Amino acid sequence: MREEFNSALAHSLYYSLEGKPGMEDCLHGDVVAWGAAAQLALDGQMDKARSLLQLLRAIGTRCSLKEMGADLNSPAILSAIRESEHKPDMSFLPYPISADMILDAVLLVERMAEEV
Repeated sequence: MREEFNSALAHSLYYSLEGKPGMEDCLHGDVVAWGAAAQLALDGQMDKARSLLQLLRAIGTRCSLKEMGADLNSPAILSAIRESEHKPDMSFLPYPISADMILDAVLLVERMAEEV
């Protein structure tokens, strides 16, 4: 697969969070699916992000970092989320993004996951 089609934020978050405290036992697909919801939130597609979280919930996939075992207040987790801005997959987004935008999208998905 060509790198520019490798789901930008979803994989960038996975690569950044891989091996961090609480994430050691998470499956690649689970984290990338959650990251896809964050990508949708980053894009402002809240209805699609919510629909994806509902699907993930329906099939028994963990829908938040908290459910995966990560502490969102942990400096290691927060740093990893912010570092995802600099992963190679992020260079293919059609608009500029910042670490703050990514963190905002992640926090939004965490709140949405509590509601689905």
